[in-house]
Amino acid sequence: MVIDRTPIDERTSEATYSVRLTASSATADALRDHLTERLEAANYPVAEVEVEESELADDKVEIVATLVSTAVEPKELDVVVADLGKRPGVDYATWESSTKD
Repeated sequence: MVIDRTPIDERTSEATYSVRLTASSATADALRDHLTERLEAANYPVAEVEVEESELADDKVEIVATLVSTAVEPKELDVVVADLGKRPGVDYATWESSTKD
């Protein structure tokens, strides 16, 4: 068995990218809309947004925006996520990728 340990280049690879916010459930609707608007303003169209109950606390939710399949510029996405993380009601913001099989 051979394991390919070559790092993924997000700028040229096709993968599934998502942006995840952990936030207060009271602000979920407004943050969901802002998340979509902010990503689309940065030219990252959103395929879907899901709001899930958080395992961290009863009054917290996970807002997950899955991007339309595209390559991303990591530094640009870092800037968007940093901006989202500063919004009132947001406890944590991050982005992640997973390769397609």
